[in-house]
Amino acid sequence: MTELNIGALTDSTSYTSSVDTTNIFDIYKFNINSPGSFQLSIDGLSGNADVFLLNSSGATLYSSTNTGTSAETISVDSLLAGDYSVKVLQITADIKYTLNLAPTSSQKASDADTLTGAKSDSILPSNSATTS
Repeated sequence: MTELNIGALTDSTSYTSSVDTTNIFDIYKFNINSPGSFQLSIDGLSGNADVFLLNSSGATLYSSTNTGTSAETISVDSLLAGDYSVKVLQITADIKYTLNLAPTSSQKASDADTLTGAKSDSILPSNSATTS
C-alpha cells in the first residue's frame, strides 16, 4: 500500500502511479475547505482497477468499478467540506494509472446571500436625497 497525504485540495491535479500484486492499493488523503462539486477519474489503465471515494472514517461514499481498462470516474454534485481519501484498488495484473482530482467550489463572490438575497458585489442604492 502506498499512501499520499495531499493536504488541502484547491485545484485540479493529477498523479501517476501503479498498483500490483505486492502493492494492491494506493490511498490519496486530502481535505476540501469549501463545499461544492467534485470529480475524480483514473485513466491510462494498463489493467483492471477500481476507485473509491472514502470519508474520514474510511467508509466508501462512492465507487467506480468498470471492467477491463475502461476509465473509472466519480462525480459528486455537492460534496461537503471535510477530509476524504481516494482508494485505487488493483483488480487484475500490474496496473499503471493516472489519477485526476478536480474540486469545484460552489460558492462564488457574486452569489446571493442565503438569508438576505443580497449579492456581495452589488452596490446598494442610497436612501438619502441629493440636494443641488
